[in-house]
Amino acid sequence: MIYKVKLTDNANEQFRDLPPSCFQEVMNELTQLSVYPKPPKAEKLKTRNAFRIRVSNYRFVYFIDEKINVVNVLHIKESAE
Repeated sequence: MIYKVKLTDNANEQFRDLPPSCFQEVMNELTQLSVYPKPPKAEKLKTRNAFRIRVSNYRFVYFIDEKINVVNVLHIKESAE
């Protein structure tokens, strides 16, 4: 089943501001979510019904709407670690 990947306005702005060195890697991971929204490296967050994926020095948080097959990316931020 194919999922539509949507970025919130905030996530879209953060995505556009990614450095060129990370842009393609993050784009590839977002594209993969359309096919496999719960990859093994995705961490389920305890405080909300969402997942986190780390890519390079960045992480993004998203939730899945199974009813309409949509992955909603909430934000893409640089990791503090």
